Amino acid sequence: LTVKTQIKILMNQITHAVIILVDSRCMSSLINYAFIAKHQIPTRATAVSILVYNANGTKNQAGSITESITEYVELRLTIGDHSEWIDLTVTNLGTKKIFLSHD
Repeated sequence: LTVKTQIKILMNQITHAVIILVDSRCMSSLINYAFIAKHQIPTRATAVSILVYNANGTKNQAGSITESITEYVELRLTIGDHSEWIDLTVTNLGTKKIFLSHD
Protein backbone atom coordinates (compact mmCIF):
# COMPACT_ATOMS: atom_id res chain seq x y z
CA LEU A 1 0.00 0.00 0.00
CA THR A 2 1.44 3.39 -0.96
CA VAL A 3 0.33 6.75 0.44
CA LYS A 4 1.09 10.33 -0.66
CA THR A 5 2.40 12.30 2.29
CA GLN A 6 4.43 15.30 3.42
CA ILE A 7 7.61 15.10 5.46
CA LYS A 8 9.20 18.07 7.23
CA ILE A 9 12.85 17.66 8.21
CA LEU A 10 13.51 18.66 11.84
CA MET A 11 17.05 20.00 11.34
CA ASN A 12 16.37 22.30 8.36
CA GLN A 13 12.56 22.70 8.37
CA ILE A 14 12.29 21.86 4.64
CA THR A 15 9.15 20.02 3.50
CA HIS A 16 9.10 17.31 0.81
CA ALA A 17 6.13 15.58 -0.83
CA VAL A 18 6.76 11.83 -1.02
CA ILE A 19 4.98 8.56 -1.64
CA ILE A 20 5.63 6.11 1.19
CA LEU A 21 5.16 2.36 1.45
CA VAL A 22 3.02 1.29 4.42
CA ASP A 23 2.05 -2.18 5.63
CA SER A 24 5.30 -3.56 4.23
CA ARG A 25 5.92 -5.81 7.28
CA CYS A 26 9.14 -3.94 8.03
CA MET A 27 10.20 -3.90 11.69
CA SER A 28 11.31 -0.26 11.74
CA SER A 29 10.70 2.82 9.63
CA LEU A 30 13.35 3.48 6.97
CA ILE A 31 14.34 6.16 4.46
CA ASN A 32 16.40 5.64 1.30
CA TYR A 33 19.95 7.00 1.44
CA ALA A 34 19.67 8.09 -2.23
CA PHE A 35 16.72 10.35 -1.27
CA ILE A 36 18.77 11.74 1.65
CA ALA A 37 21.74 12.48 -0.62
CA LYS A 38 19.63 14.00 -3.41
CA HIS A 39 17.89 16.44 -1.05
CA GLN A 40 20.93 16.99 1.23
CA ILE A 41 18.87 16.09 4.30
CA PRO A 42 20.82 16.38 7.58
CA THR A 43 21.24 13.12 9.51
CA ARG A 44 22.25 12.01 12.99
CA ALA A 45 24.49 9.12 14.03
CA THR A 46 22.94 5.88 15.29
CA ALA A 47 23.90 4.75 18.79
CA VAL A 48 24.00 0.98 18.18
CA SER A 49 24.49 -1.47 15.32
CA ILE A 50 21.24 -2.56 13.66
CA LEU A 51 21.27 -5.32 11.05
CA VAL A 52 19.07 -4.59 8.05
CA TYR A 53 17.33 -7.48 6.29
CA ASN A 54 15.24 -7.47 3.13
CA ALA A 55 11.66 -8.80 3.03
CA ASN A 56 12.94 -12.16 1.73
CA GLY A 57 15.25 -12.57 4.75
CA THR A 58 18.53 -11.72 2.99
CA LYS A 59 20.84 -9.03 4.38
CA ASN A 60 20.42 -5.59 2.85
CA GLN A 61 23.17 -4.49 0.42
CA ALA A 62 23.96 -1.62 2.77
CA GLY A 63 24.85 -4.11 5.52
CA SER A 64 24.49 -3.26 9.19
CA ILE A 65 23.68 0.35 9.81
CA THR A 66 26.61 1.28 12.06
CA GLU A 67 29.14 -0.50 9.83
CA SER A 68 28.14 1.20 6.61
CA ILE A 69 25.53 3.93 7.00
CA THR A 70 25.43 5.03 10.69
CA GLU A 71 22.57 7.51 10.21
CA TYR A 72 18.96 8.30 10.93
CA VAL A 73 16.72 11.28 10.18
CA GLU A 74 14.29 13.09 12.48
CA LEU A 75 11.23 14.36 10.62
CA ARG A 76 7.56 15.26 10.88
CA LEU A 77 5.39 12.87 8.88
CA THR A 78 1.91 14.04 7.84
CA ILE A 79 -0.73 11.73 6.39
CA GLY A 80 -4.10 13.41 5.92
CA ASP A 81 -5.03 15.07 9.23
CA HIS A 82 -2.50 13.03 11.25
CA SER A 83 0.99 14.38 11.92
CA GLU A 84 3.79 13.07 14.18
CA TRP A 85 7.56 13.29 14.72
CA ILE A 86 9.34 10.10 13.68
CA ASP A 87 12.91 8.80 13.34
CA LEU A 88 13.76 6.99 10.10
CA THR A 89 16.88 4.84 9.74
CA VAL A 90 18.85 5.53 6.55
CA THR A 91 19.48 2.50 4.32
CA ASN A 92 19.15 1.22 0.74
CA LEU A 93 15.47 0.89 -0.29
CA GLY A 94 16.01 0.49 -4.03
CA THR A 95 13.49 2.67 -5.88
CA LYS A 96 11.31 3.43 -2.82
CA LYS A 97 11.83 6.52 -0.66
CA ILE A 98 10.28 5.58 2.70
CA PHE A 99 9.04 2.38 4.36
CA LEU A 100 6.73 3.05 7.30
CA SER A 101 6.71 0.28 9.92
CA HIS A 102 3.80 -0.96 11.98
CA ASP A 103 4.98 0.73 15.22
